[in-house]
Amino acid sequence: MPYLHWLSRYPVIYLFDRYLYGYVNVFYSINNQNSEFSLKSFLNTKSSQIYQGTNINLPPLSQILGIGANFMVRELVRKTIIINRFNHYHCFVAH
Repeated sequence: MPYLHWLSRYPVIYLFDRYLYGYVNVFYSINNQNSEFSLKSFLNTKSSQIYQGTNINLPPLSQILGIGANFMVRELVRKTIIINRFNHYHCFVAH
């Protein structure tokens, strides 16, 4: 019973590990944006117009991370991995 919480998170951890390199490429591609963008368009690659016509077909990261996606973007900006000037809006969770 003490590990029940972690066992319930195993499917999410598995998905994130299984598609890790695809998700890394998605976050790197934020640097290529030349205007304001929606973070959900990067987190949901199957329904995104940005990835339409590409072979990128990942499970929706918005359901895996939830509001944690904003924290990931903030840490990637802090480490200067994402250097796009339009991403600062996405570094904080909306109220």
